[in-house]
Parts: sequence; C-alpha cells; structure tokens
Amino acid sequence: MGPRRPRAGRRHPRAPAPPTKGYPFALTTRVTYRLSDAGLAVTVRATNDGPTTLPYGVGFHPWLSPGDAAVDECTLRLDATRRVTVDERLLPTGDVAAEGDHDFTSPRSLRGIALDDAYVDVVRDDAGLTWMRLASPDGREAAVWTDDSMDTWQVCTGDGIDAPGYVRTGVAAEPMSCIADAFRTGDRLVRIAPGDSHEVRWGATLL
Repeated sequence: MGPRRPRAGRRHPRAPAPPTKGYPFALTTRVTYRLSDAGLAVTVRATNDGPTTLPYGVGFHPWLSPGDAAVDECTLRLDATRRVTVDERLLPTGDVAAEGDHDFTSPRSLRGIALDDAYVDVVRDDAGLTWMRLASPDGREAAVWTDDSMDTWQVCTGDGIDAPGYVRTGVAAEPMSCIADAFRTGDRLVRIAPGDSHEVRWGATLL
C-alpha cells in the first residue's frame, strides 16, 4: 500500500537559477517537503522563466541506512528490470536485462555485491509507485519511492569511495527523471517550453 498524501508541509522559497555559460536558461525551482506518519514526501516544480524551450533533468541522492546492521547483512529490492551499461567514463552505452547479481526484483542479499548502476523499465505497484527497499536482519525496511513523474533509478553501495577507513554504511537510492548524459543523448530528457512547468514527486519512509 502506497504512502498517504501528507497534510502538512514546508515550502522553500522560489529559487531562480540565473543563466550561466554552461546552462544559458532561466529556470526557477520550488521544493516542497511534507512530513507525516507515512514518511517524507518531496515535490519539485521547475518553471521555465525564459523565452526559449529549455532542456531539463532532475534527480535526488538519498541514502538508505541499515541501522545497527552492516550492509552485507541486508537485502535490497529494486522495482526495475533493466540495467544501464556504461563505458570507462561511466557514460551510458545502452541497457541490458538485470540478471544475476544485478537482479533485485525480489529481495536479494547485498553481501559481496558492489553497485553503482542506473536502472530503467521500472515496475509499479497498484498505487503507481516504484520502490527501492533496504531490509535489515530484524525485518525493518527503509524505502524510497517515486510516482510516475520519474522512471529511472540509480543505486550505489559506495564501494568506489576513496577515503581512508571507509566502510559501507548505506545504500544510495536515487530516483531520477533521466540517466546520465541526457543533455547529449536526449534519452528521457525533459523539454520545458517558455512559461511551462515540470513537476516530480518522490518520498522516503520506514516500513
């Protein structure tokens, strides 16, 4: 059962992003956070304040914590059936069926598995939500969901972090509207016409 729509929330002021050399478009975003017994819900609305259609993509970087457990003691479930392949620069080259150690359509142990991968072809529940869930040995689950405004996930176990003494302490569960390099490839790229807006919604909860 999907999270209930929360009743109360807090909005951040409109945050205009002025045109720059790398992104010469006038974009304004408004982020709304709502917290309820069902968890946290986040809505991001982006508006094109300029005179031309602009390219746009958005993503988020929450991490799921295993609590007192180690990541290797946890299982992961991810509602997506295909994994994005990349080259040596981590730029997307295509996608393949998520199989073996990359198949998380059912809960799978993370012991010995290193992930820094994007997933597409998401699976949705009866409420239209797609989920990523990290379950600890005691049965508790930390989860991130997104509605049909986004259809891509990135999952990362942090194994590539180059820091003295670093140990795996969580799993990044990142809902995204597009995969990397979308401005060049156009894959899943959003285009916002002058005066129009684009909105996404996602959230996090404990189960």
